[in-house]
Amino acid sequence: MKINDMFSSIKNSFGETVGYIDLFDEIGESWGQNGAKDFIEQYRELEKTCAKMVININSPGGSVFTGQQIASYIKSSKIYTECHIGALCASIATVIACACDKVIMPSNSIWLSHSPISGQGGNAHDLRKMANFLDKIEETILNIYEDKCGGKKTRDELRAITTGEDKDGQGTWLDAYECLEIGFIDEVSHSLAIAAKYTGPSNVIINGTNIDLTSF
Repeated sequence: MKINDMFSSIKNSFGETVGYIDLFDEIGESWGQNGAKDFIEQYRELEKTCAKMVININSPGGSVFTGQQIASYIKSSKIYTECHIGALCASIATVIACACDKVIMPSNSIWLSHSPISGQGGNAHDLRKMANFLDKIEETILNIYEDKCGGKKTRDELRAITTGEDKDGQGTWLDAYECLEIGFIDEVSHSLAIAAKYTGPSNVIINGTNIDLTSF
């Protein structure tokens, strides 16, 4: 998908111009799409004429820093933002969702919050530095979660979600009703038509989004 294909705008029944942004597949410049620079440039253009922004997300996540930059811009926007989750909202995509004023999730979609991951190599000193850095990154993610949940969950309870039941950082898979109870989302919508295809021992395609299960 080309960057410019992610954005559009239409007028609703109230005569308001509504901007639409699709964040599908991986997030980050490394994948050639959903980059922060292009996202913000196009978002700014839509802000000039739109009274509301709808962000559609169907993503397994991607770059933490790209996602955080996108989330920061959304939170700073003066126009109302509404997130519509598709079949999957995982990893850094959940942070982008939580940056929106309202989040709507279908009853048959799935959410994954987990601790940040790194492919860092090197010696013991390098790995200890990276572990400390990942802890700091996790705190920034918890800041967004805590703000969105509005007191429904304590910071320690949210950290337990990202850490996961086995306390290994692999996180927690949540359905829409669990997300509503936690405060990640604001509304559960009707079921979304989902097409899934198994393509290998650790790979599945959900509504056109390729999911590498080894990442979780």
